[in-house]
Amino acid sequence: MSNKGKQIRELLDKTSVAAPDMTKPLKAIGDGSMLDGIKNIHDYAWKEGEKTGLVKGTVITICTGIAIKMVPKGVGFVKKKLAERKEHEKLGEKIYTAFNEGINDSHEEGGNVNEENEKTEE
Repeated sequence: MSNKGKQIRELLDKTSVAAPDMTKPLKAIGDGSMLDGIKNIHDYAWKEGEKTGLVKGTVITICTGIAIKMVPKGVGFVKKKLAERKEHEKLGEKIYTAFNEGINDSHEEGGNVNEENEKTEE
């Protein structure tokens, strides 16, 4: 294994990075393409000839592929849930307003039965 390969190995051993933070380095490695970056990492690990490098390259490739596939679905799911919550809150406000106005209108029109008024009218 080359000196640079050892440095890469040490760097990957001591750090754990979230999938979204991997996109920038992968784009840089692939000259703007994350997929090319993954391929370049794989090729480099293969040429280094060490199993741990190959395993790490493969793990990074798989994790990145999963992240690329799942992140948009996760964002879509969160947006959908937020929209559903907003609609739910709007419906709750509509129900509250309707009942509140209906009850207030009923009180103003004399729809509320008052026992004292009934006794004095008899």
